[in-house]
Amino acid sequence: MNLLLALCLLLGATAPVRPTITNAVDLVQLTDAEVGEGRTFRLTATVVQGGAVPLVSDATGCILLRSEKNPQLDFPPGTIIRAEGYTQLYGTGERVFLVRTHSILGTTAVPPATEVDPRQVADGSCGLRLVRVRGRVVDAFRDEIDPTFVYLILMAGERRLVVSIREYKDYRGTVPPLEGAEVEVTGACIPWQTSLRVFMGPIIRPTQMSDIRVLTPPNGNPDSFPELPYLHNVSPAAIRQLGARRIGGTVLGVWRGNQMLVRTADGHVHRVELAKGQTLPTVHDEVTVGGLAETDLYLLNLSHAVCRIDRRGTTPKASAEDISLDALLFNDKGENQINPTYYGKLIRVCGKVIRPPSVSGEGGILHVDCGRRALQVDVSAFCDDPARLAQPASEVEATGVFVLDVDNWKPDSDFPQIRSVRLVARSAQDIRILKSPPWWTPGRLLVLIGSLLATLLAVFIWNRALRRLVERRGRELYREQIAHATTTLKVGERTRLAVELHDTLSQNLSGVACQIAATRNALGENPDAARRLDAAERMLLSSRTELRRCLLDLRGNALENADFAAAIRKTTQPAIGDATLTVRFNVPRARLHDSTAHAILCIIRELASNGVRHGHASSVKVAGCLDREKLLFSVRDNGSGFAPESAPGPVDGHFGLEGIRERIRKLGGTFTIRSSPGSGTSAEVSLDTPRTDRKEELS
Repeated sequence: MNLLLALCLLLGATAPVRPTITNAVDLVQLTDAEVGEGRTFRLTATVVQGGAVPLVSDATGCILLRSEKNPQLDFPPGTIIRAEGYTQLYGTGERVFLVRTHSILGTTAVPPATEVDPRQVADGSCGLRLVRVRGRVVDAFRDEIDPTFVYLILMAGERRLVVSIREYKDYRGTVPPLEGAEVEVTGACIPWQTSLRVFMGPIIRPTQMSDIRVLTPPNGNPDSFPELPYLHNVSPAAIRQLGARRIGGTVLGVWRGNQMLVRTADGHVHRVELAKGQTLPTVHDEVTVGGLAETDLYLLNLSHAVCRIDRRGTTPKASAEDISLDALLFNDKGENQINPTYYGKLIRVCGKVIRPPSVSGEGGILHVDCGRRALQVDVSAFCDDPARLAQPASEVEATGVFVLDVDNWKPDSDFPQIRSVRLVARSAQDIRILKSPPWWTPGRLLVLIGSLLATLLAVFIWNRALRRLVERRGRELYREQIAHATTTLKVGERTRLAVELHDTLSQNLSGVACQIAATRNALGENPDAARRLDAAERMLLSSRTELRRCLLDLRGNALENADFAAAIRKTTQPAIGDATLTVRFNVPRARLHDSTAHAILCIIRELASNGVRHGHASSVKVAGCLDREKLLFSVRDNGSGFAPESAPGPVDGHFGLEGIRERIRKLGGTFTIRSSPGSGTSAEVSLDTPRTDRKEELS
């Protein structure tokens, strides 16, 4: 630990000690590397421009100071301060001088601003000074990355100067309408950038809007501008040094909402770019225009201009020259070569309208194919939708002023390039349709083919769906016909059996009954024989009753009823006469085989008949349901009841209960009967009913 401390002391003793900087000029002359080292300074200076980042001056020069932390520095001009701090280089390349501590020593008079030539500001020779320059405002806008700043662009001779004003109060208000005004600006000349715009160059920074004095208000009378002389063989810089100038003449064409061509009385053509807020005249108006003199290397032009309409013009008779686009854009060898002598002339071309590019940054353009090249015909002055004038594939004749789309010369652009050429139409009459497009355009043909294919596909899908529906309905009808035929056969067979049984067995039983009655009469008073004959007669009558029921079942079609509860009513009601029958049987007919269904109907009928015939019941209730694979049903009556253990059986000629038990045993079920004298009877049956499909059974 002691060794490490000694090493640190040794290194500290050998490191060079940077002296504290005590004047502004030494701070300004530091390199970026030295600023990044965090050099310390101690200054005594006078505030010459206030604000959050004040401009201070000592005997050697000026410097901008910034507070290390809030509150910001904000001293009135003339305040004498002593400031101590250090330098810092931000990641964006901005050089800042941060004040750590400060004190106010007094006040003094502020030195006046120095009036300088704009070229000194532009080339950075002014340094950090409070200066005053004059120029014309050509643009005014609020900063999009920091809305607290407003920028003005000044034209002073051929130089463009940037003026940056920071507004702390109501900074979201509108930018003052200064475009076109001649102004005098007082502010600090800043040679390096102080924002995220790293390559913006020198700027002039006024403290507030009052530091901008308007000499000539914007949108003034163009008569106040000197007349633009006719010049020949002069440099673009010399033309820009003319400053604001005036022309008067006739409007040949207008486009883009602020562009127009004006022909003066001596026949010269000038392109004019109007300032913001100016009303664009119409073609053939007589106008007086004042603006900044510029050139695109072909014409003498005016930019940021104000316009006064002297007289609304009428359409004069002007002859247009018929020319092909190839003659304007190609030489005799077929090479690209634009003919600029037609710039500003009235020409007429023919071609076919084509669809505009999928991405177009400019509206009101009619694209006309004139051979090897397409020509932009500008109709924005009188039509927002070019398709209303001519549909694609139309052959048209277009008349208008030939314009080269090229920027005016700028000091940092030695040779402006022609971006495109266009024909500026004057009115809708300049677009004449020679031949309308055919109805069978490729697009419409594709739409028709697509519609036909879609229709065929829909018909195909509908046909397949209809075929499936017909097949399904056919299968259902086939099943119904088979079921109907099966039912008819069953009913016919049962009817035949019923007729045969009636004609044979029933007649025989009736004959036996007659013989038993005659025998009883012959025996007379023999009690034992009479008792035996009575038992035989009861057995015979029971057999006749059962036979009659079988005949009714064979002749009826209750088994074919899809509603099994209705089948129970149809089978049981005749057996109980006027007694009330209530049926709640929630079992689908399709779950029951025919043999099972017949057995259930017989069991319910026998139980209900016993309750009415022997117990004199007035009400019978039948209920049934499914419990998974079990069929549960019950028959209850309100009759007199009986003792089940002493009920008469087959020996006594009563076969009803025994027949029920026999049927249930064959079906593998259980039978429970509960009754007592005077309390009615309740019989419960449980049967196994494996799942089955009635339609499969019938098929």
